[in-house]
Amino acid sequence: MTPPSRMNDYNWSGLRLWRTAFAASLLLFLPVSCFVASAVKPSVIPSLITGIFVGLLVIGGTLYGVREWSCPRCESSFTRRPKRPWVAPWASLCSVCGLPEYTPTEAAAPPIVTQVTSQEIVAPSGKMKGLQRLGSKRTRVALIFAIPLLYLTMCRLPAGVAVKTPSGRELRVLGVMRSRLWMSGHGTREVVDVAYYSAAPGDISEMRDVLGLVIPMTAPSDSIISVSQISDRWWLKAIGIKVEHGYLFKRQSDGTWAPGL
Repeated sequence: MTPPSRMNDYNWSGLRLWRTAFAASLLLFLPVSCFVASAVKPSVIPSLITGIFVGLLVIGGTLYGVREWSCPRCESSFTRRPKRPWVAPWASLCSVCGLPEYTPTEAAAPPIVTQVTSQEIVAPSGKMKGLQRLGSKRTRVALIFAIPLLYLTMCRLPAGVAVKTPSGRELRVLGVMRSRLWMSGHGTREVVDVAYYSAAPGDISEMRDVLGLVIPMTAPSDSIISVSQISDRWWLKAIGIKVEHGYLFKRQSDGTWAPGL
């Protein structure tokens, strides 16, 4: 049988858990975003945007858990607030009954706070209203400029390295790397991947120049060359959108390279 002194104990373990999860999501936001960005495959949506979205989703989920945790005395949201930011994760008092955080028992809790009605609230003066509107307007203007600036500085595509092909054409190369590709019925193949900016995707002469640059780098075990042509339009690079055209070339038995698999 439970002792009478512990029948009305308040359980704060849920609030501690959600607050710990929320704090951890804030501290690990950048590592999680970078990990997701490195794990996802390249697409039209920049991988960094995907990573940031996942990090914000984790923060939002844990903050929602903190906000929805119920006060052990009045069973209302402990951290919810009627005004912006509408939630106080580290609130020390219940927003409804005024119960202090981590109060051990009902006997140790102070009396329930009487809520002030809207008629008892003193209306702010005209000057205060003007200052509040001005502050809110400045915040909105700052966000309008800060968000695009943050996006452009963090998500724009890299400039690439200027490389001259054997024919004298200058290309902006993003990278050349060796990887492995598993193909159904063919097993694992050694692949050389090259990505560069192209002003005219699909240009045959440009493709020949790229192959002339990459083929000398291949090893005898390499059987496929993967060429990624990325649109060179400045506005796409500025906002971090990668429009990519991919081509595959396979090594033939006589040592030449032919398009397709």
